[in-house]
Amino acid sequence: MPLDNYSQNDKVRHGKNIIIVGVDDLSPDMLMRANKLDLAPTLKNLAENGIQYSRAYTPLGRTSAAWASILSGDSPQEHGSYFNLRDLKNIKKEHFVTFKLRELGYKTIWALDERRFNYMDETFGFDKVVGPKTGLMEFFLKDLTRFPVNNILLQFSFSKKIFPYAYENAGYGTTYNPNGFVRSILSSVQDSDKPIFLAVHFESAHYPWETRPVQKLDDDVKVPNPIMRRALETVAVVDRQVRNLLQGLERQGALDDALVIFLSDHGEGFLETENKVKMENVGFVNIRGYGHGNEVLSDRANHAVLSILHFKNGKIVSLPETRDEQVSLLDIKNTIENYLENGDIHVYPKNACIIVETGKKVGGFGALAAKGNNNLKIIETSLPFYRLNPEGFVYLREDKIKELIASKDIGVRCKDRITYFSPDIGYLVAHALNAEGIPDQLIPPPEEDIARISRYMTGYGLDLPQSTLAIQSPELKQRMLIRDAKQVDIMDNR
Repeated sequence: MPLDNYSQNDKVRHGKNIIIVGVDDLSPDMLMRANKLDLAPTLKNLAENGIQYSRAYTPLGRTSAAWASILSGDSPQEHGSYFNLRDLKNIKKEHFVTFKLRELGYKTIWALDERRFNYMDETFGFDKVVGPKTGLMEFFLKDLTRFPVNNILLQFSFSKKIFPYAYENAGYGTTYNPNGFVRSILSSVQDSDKPIFLAVHFESAHYPWETRPVQKLDDDVKVPNPIMRRALETVAVVDRQVRNLLQGLERQGALDDALVIFLSDHGEGFLETENKVKMENVGFVNIRGYGHGNEVLSDRANHAVLSILHFKNGKIVSLPETRDEQVSLLDIKNTIENYLENGDIHVYPKNACIIVETGKKVGGFGALAAKGNNNLKIIETSLPFYRLNPEGFVYLREDKIKELIASKDIGVRCKDRITYFSPDIGYLVAHALNAEGIPDQLIPPPEEDIARISRYMTGYGLDLPQSTLAIQSPELKQRMLIRDAKQVDIMDNR
């Protein structure tokens, strides 16, 4: 790897700041909708004035897995973050770029404003972690902070000592102080005598979209459904945060020579029909997604925003460019290494086709929350899959991991097709992709895709069933319709 060639003597020569600005749930489609309503001028500027990758995808649409892939360049199977809330001791951290950057003299900072499902901490190679305290109590205290006096207290920095689980916590909705989180990030950067590696992830644009909006949409603005309206309004909150962050970094001189990577960890499906696939003699099947991490076919749930920029003296000096080759979040680590080695800020895909997979599809917090359950009900129902450690952290039970892995959809996404195996359907299914990357007509699963899926499943200790696919069969349509109905049930209760 390029960074392995560097030594301590390279510290000064390679003292360029590296800043990753991450936004949760932000698909290119959602960013486009926000831009049409003038809700996200800062994010629009970062996207359109950078080297923008129009076909960037996440390997797994869950924050902890996606960020582990961003920082390590490894697939979820390789780094071990298969699901949210897996015990950190089972995550393989040796490939994380943060450790080598620290050797090169960087101060490494991780900032996340909602940590209930992502426990990433200093053990991942970070000198400083910014954000709320996390643990089981974070699930219980949300309603307590809604009292007016507590709401007021949480707007001041001293409340961090009183409400450590609530302060800077976007998951607490209306009590969250977006500007306070940005101030804490800037404080962690200020007066550093080292080059900075700063990775920030903004969570307000994530379900349930409860952060107080900075810009309410007029009643006459038409959006497909109420939850998308809330989501768009929270994109405006994040846009304001990113604007304030960049302005603060510029004042501190952190953008005098900096690589800035603007990305999302995944998109979000709102149960909109993305395409209708015709099946001979049996009619049509809808392609649509709900949430994220639940469906490999949905373009809107798995399509990530990705734009790379070079700043000098606080200004963007790289030329805008739009590229349509397929890349993934697994390519970010190599991009950082190439930048430090030779100044190149382009993204080069390690593989033309990438493995894609879903997260946990049984016993999960997400689906239960989507059905309107309160925190106590969610914990009670999910309890068989989790354990509480002595430090008060909720982790997945390792003896349940194989059962959870067996529920995953696992596939291969190429620029022109996607092939996947779903336990819900029981078949290997392949679709051609249209020019926008959205699944279209059914095609025979290519042998090379089948072989790669089989190898990946073997790495998980699973066997790919030796079944053949009757491409246009009524049985296949029925199984796809049943799975689609489950998605409708979840979204109708959000």
